[in-house]
Amino acid sequence: MTISVNEVIKDIRAITGVTSETISDEDLTRIVQRNINKYGDDDKYLCEVTYYSILDMLKHLTVISAVDQASSGGSGSVSSRKEREGNVEIEVRYETSKNNTSSNSWEDIYQMFLDDPSLVCDSLEPKKVIKDGIPVINSGKNRYGVKTPYRKTYYNQRYPFKR
Repeated sequence: MTISVNEVIKDIRAITGVTSETISDEDLTRIVQRNINKYGDDDKYLCEVTYYSILDMLKHLTVISAVDQASSGGSGSVSSRKEREGNVEIEVRYETSKNNTSSNSWEDIYQMFLDDPSLVCDSLEPKKVIKDGIPVINSGKNRYGVKTPYRKTYYNQRYPFKR
């Protein structure tokens, strides 16, 4: 079986809640098709295509909101005004017509999916890796002697025959 672009788009919209007003179907189709071309159109790649399409869509939305904020410049209302009389200094800050939080929210959602890919598909759950300790392997001549690192604890030196 092959992956259907429309099914992936429906999955993306269901998982993320992004509507067609936020990103057009043409843009989303282009993003999904690019990932199908990259990973393959076999059903075994459905999770990867969906996951990376979501990440690419969120990158696209982050860029679009940043461009919208940059283009709206100082056309908003005055949010603060700072004046100084000696050595005349005037500082005026404008609010933009778009929220500054929209770009940050797309970045937060992107980070959320990046941290936990199992939100898209359970098979993408990262493998657990033990990072807390490294086993001490003694490859010397006297591996099981009293001077090996795991036997040099205070308890073992004080009470060598009790366990």
